[in-house]
Amino acid sequence: MYVRYLDHQHDGTMTGSRDEFLDFLYNSPVQTLEFTFRLGRRLVGASLADRCRNVLSAVYMYFDPEHRRRGLGTYSILWEIAYAARQNLDYYYLGYFVADCPKMSYKAHYRPFELLHPNGRWEPGPDRTE
Repeated sequence: MYVRYLDHQHDGTMTGSRDEFLDFLYNSPVQTLEFTFRLGRRLVGASLADRCRNVLSAVYMYFDPEHRRRGLGTYSILWEIAYAARQNLDYYYLGYFVADCPKMSYKAHYRPFELLHPNGRWEPGPDRTE
């Protein structure tokens, strides 16, 4: 499923090899959690998040391209937010945000959110109503 996702979503720079998969998603100095999403018995998506003391940090989500219209990326974010709340974590972090990058701009749709600025301060994200 991961290789099919890469073929559908990415530009070919990632090979999809087992070693690349493990290094990219599981080689972490903190506890990495894997959440799987199924339709019946069929695996349709998986997300990974790093668990730290008081935060859950999204790492990556991939899904079966046949189910791209189901909004599995959105579902996984909402599921992870609910998981973080059930675990009494203080924060849920969606990862890097690059405003001008279409593949990352979706993160601004989740409100409220804060951005870590180069000065080291967390400040509210811009109010975008697009």
